[in-house]
Amino acid sequence: ALRAVEWLCGLVDPHDALDALSGPIVLSLVQQLAFALAEETDLKLKWIYEALVALNPEDIAQYAGEVIPMVTRMLDEFYQQASGKHQKSTRAILLMLRAMHPS
Repeated sequence: ALRAVEWLCGLVDPHDALDALSGPIVLSLVQQLAFALAEETDLKLKWIYEALVALNPEDIAQYAGEVIPMVTRMLDEFYQQASGKHQKSTRAILLMLRAMHPS
């Protein structure tokens, strides 16, 4: 399933796609893309960033408590071994996640 998500994200511009999706679906997409960040890293980080920018926290309040900490953990783990531009992008995403759901 993750390969299909990666493939589809590679075909579509995030700005076009994210506007058509509900908040819970966008949050689910973020969760899927956060898996195996060492593969298709540029694509995944771009989509995760754009998805978080597009999310309205009120639309995902019901799910945020479970999903945001999980995604934050996956990105934290990736951040520890990332370098260069990936580390910078991951840090920005982590700051957004922590603002959405402070621990």
